[in-house]
Amino acid sequence: PLSYSFAGYPIKTARVGSGAIATQFGTCTGFEIEPREYEGLGLNKRIHIAIRFRGKQSFHFGERRIRAACSPRGMSGGGVFAWTKDALEGWPVRLPLAGIATEFHPDKNILVATRLRFVAGCVLHMIRSGALGERYVTGDRGDGKQLRER
Repeated sequence: PLSYSFAGYPIKTARVGSGAIATQFGTCTGFEIEPREYEGLGLNKRIHIAIRFRGKQSFHFGERRIRAACSPRGMSGGGVFAWTKDALEGWPVRLPLAGIATEFHPDKNILVATRLRFVAGCVLHMIRSGALGERYVTGDRGDGKQLRER
């Protein structure tokens, strides 16, 4: 990939009022860190995606200018999308989901995600081993009725 975009709902943009929580959608894009940096953070490049996040030097697409980005705190669980050459060939651009955001290291300006193929492999292993229980393997909704496939 050319770079990665972390997408989610930063906590800093959240507002509480009238019995509801409102927040703005945000993205943080950056280039992957060097392989040696993965080791220094105790990460594994096969399991993780880690990018350098330069919050004070971010390009705001809506405003078409460089400005400070909001803090990515609270974006854990959001999608991480890969900017690949293939994804950029057509219109509209279709970025593949590559991971799930998990960590922000503000002292190192690094965002971390777990690669989707690793998460999918873990889930598949749990299903095959029966670790999730019979309900998930057979499609039982939990009320004794079977889920219907379409």
